[in-house]
Amino acid sequence: MLGRLPATAIAAGLFAAAVWALPGGASGNDAAPIVFGGSAAYPPHQWLNENGEPTGFLIDLQTAMGAAGQRPVDHRLMPWSRALAALKAGTVDAVPMFASPERARRYDFTDPFYYVTHAIFGPEDYPGVEGPGALNGRTVAVVEGGYAQSLLRDRQPKARLTPAADIESAVKSVASGETEFAVVAQPIAARLTAVLELPVKQISRPLWPRAYVFAVREGNTADLNWLQTNLRRVQAAGRYHEIYGDWRDELEWHPTSWGEVLARASWFIVPALLVAVLALGWNRSLRARVAGHTRALNAELARRRNVEASLIHAASHDPITDLPNRSEFKYMATAHLAEHRNSASETPVGVLTVSLADLAEVTSAFGYETGEGVVRSFAEKLSRLDENLVGDFGRGHFGLLRFGEWNGEELLAELSAPLVVDGLEIDPRLKASAAWQTDARESAEELIRRAETALASTESEAGGWTHYRPGMEPDPQDLLLVRDFRRDFPGTAQTLFQAQYEPASGRFVAAEALFRWAHPELGPISPGRLIPLLDKANLTPRVTGYVLESAIATAVSLRGAGHPLRVSINVSGSDFVADGLADRVGERLNALGGRPEDLCLEITETSLISDPRKVSRELEALSEMGVSCAIDDFGTGYSSLSYLGHFPLDEVKIDKSFVQRMTTEARHRAIVPSCTPASPSPGSWACVPLPKVPRTRPRWMPCWKPAATASRASSTPAR
Repeated sequence: MLGRLPATAIAAGLFAAAVWALPGGASGNDAAPIVFGGSAAYPPHQWLNENGEPTGFLIDLQTAMGAAGQRPVDHRLMPWSRALAALKAGTVDAVPMFASPERARRYDFTDPFYYVTHAIFGPEDYPGVEGPGALNGRTVAVVEGGYAQSLLRDRQPKARLTPAADIESAVKSVASGETEFAVVAQPIAARLTAVLELPVKQISRPLWPRAYVFAVREGNTADLNWLQTNLRRVQAAGRYHEIYGDWRDELEWHPTSWGEVLARASWFIVPALLVAVLALGWNRSLRARVAGHTRALNAELARRRNVEASLIHAASHDPITDLPNRSEFKYMATAHLAEHRNSASETPVGVLTVSLADLAEVTSAFGYETGEGVVRSFAEKLSRLDENLVGDFGRGHFGLLRFGEWNGEELLAELSAPLVVDGLEIDPRLKASAAWQTDARESAEELIRRAETALASTESEAGGWTHYRPGMEPDPQDLLLVRDFRRDFPGTAQTLFQAQYEPASGRFVAAEALFRWAHPELGPISPGRLIPLLDKANLTPRVTGYVLESAIATAVSLRGAGHPLRVSINVSGSDFVADGLADRVGERLNALGGRPEDLCLEITETSLISDPRKVSRELEALSEMGVSCAIDDFGTGYSSLSYLGHFPLDEVKIDKSFVQRMTTEARHRAIVPSCTPASPSPGSWACVPLPKVPRTRPRWMPCWKPAATASRASSTPAR
């Protein structure tokens, strides 16, 4: 049983322990440059020139983004595989690359800003091939760590892949006979084979039109937001189009065909032919030759138009659903809105976004092909709706343009009907949002942005419908706070201790560890604002580790001074998501010489249901270790005592708002006497914080606890 000590002695001990546990001061850091990684041999996108300087379309774009964001830019070009390793290790902040579902599991992407296709290249005398199926059993050169290597490894496992350092090495291996084929980015490889005069040619149609994006490490929200913002700034200012125009001839390079030669020379050939025909008296054989050349020219022009149309369609539509992609959707929506504005119609117009919230789980459980099938089937369902425009924004995220009112709940219910993919029935879990045009001058891009802002604010993981409200807009200062916290932590962080007082005995019986952080410039940040931001940025486990260290050190210090006291710390659902919370607690107790009975972990009701099985396993492990576990703020969530019985809990802390209502609402006064004896299990506590209302004190006491807490054997509450 905890020692019965005078309040002043415990308070002095807590104050001394808090001062002892206080970390050193903060030190500010200057804003660091944004570091871009990339391939050293990927012309005309990026490469090192003869002077060893980074050059190319992507280099100019990255430099322009740095100027727009007023941030220094550092370009680091190296072999592609090393660039990916550097991104993973964190020595570079961002790398431009092809977007793919496999890479999306490891990186976070910006919006696409460019599209590139791949193709199969083979010997100059080799006939054409239909597609990747012809690669089975053949030796194929691919760029090491590149998109083609990842895709062929999954879809063509019988192909014998030979990694190459870059595209030039890949096509040279075909020319030398080391490999039979190469699968590489089409425009870059076509240019290299012509410039280097290699006996290699493209032998397939363009494959896999893929979006080019900037990728950051998963969870690097600060750099992702900076890249997204300044990419849009560069595009909105027209600077992107200027850079693209400077590199257009290189980016859109292709060998000159006979059709182009004839087309360019037609101004000279046709008059000459006419003169020759007149001079020879309309010679019959000459007319036949002219007709033959004309047919060949027309056929070549028609073929070129078809290829260009196919490439344009591939670049503007999703390859899985064949719906307009985000850029094309925005372009088409802009045209619709302009027509609507010119008609002076008062019909409301809005953008709806719908997301397959469980697409990642479906793909993980049933495979990539089933995941694609779900996306394709859902896109077909959207296309059958009576909407003005439907687009695929990628990764199970869709947009709809609508003129006229709609019933969001009915639409969501209709779209939630089961999907059948390869005989498998799947119930899609959806999230949806809408943004309505409030001013005819509002652009399609702004409506899309608002709808996606509302979608990001959808809190219910079970799916739901959300309408945009101005209050949903993210506060830029919140992003800066998270950024500065990452740089400063632990810096000015500190752990304070709030004592728990037992009125019946006049003694302190426990203490709660509270985390506080002061911004180097803005000063102390309230926990109500800071903790949700850290939780969203997945930083709460770092805070928990810091507070756990301080709490154990404080408990050890107090026990060593002869004043043993149980110290509580708050843990969040994020702490339970990753395995090993109990192991981490045990490791710190052993390292600092702490005792399990001096520690209590408090968790909220909502955290219990985030992953009940995993939470229960961790609580069981903590309980077996001897660490107490409590429910904090009971009465603000589900407030189900029967549900709490499924978890190994030692204490229920009733929220002060519940207690305060006891003074005015008879229902709450009736609930407390009926639930108090039943709520604690043997040896558990039910703590009620004392309201700051004097008239409640004669009637309600702040804590119930067992009469024999030392043995943890009695379940009779003492008041």
